[in-house]
Amino acid sequence: MDAVILAAGLGTRLRPHTLQTPKPLLPVQGRPILDWALAALPSAVDRVVVVVHYLADQVQSYLNLEAPAMLCACAETRSLQIAFL
Repeated sequence: MDAVILAAGLGTRLRPHTLQTPKPLLPVQGRPILDWALAALPSAVDRVVVVVHYLADQVQSYLNLEAPAMLCACAETRSLQIAFL
């Protein structure tokens, strides 16, 4: 089973904490938020796509260290400017 984790936001409500660190890597009880999300996935999940944008290189480096066989980071390099009606 595949899973998708959306981790591309700027984290503006957490400034100044997110000026140098992307929100998925901010620590909560000693572990990055992304680590908590990955640990909460069902055991049936065998592939995870993490969508990243802001400070994507930091998130990709973290994912490469944690579980490179299971994880894939997908970087969106442009703003999509989507409007909801």
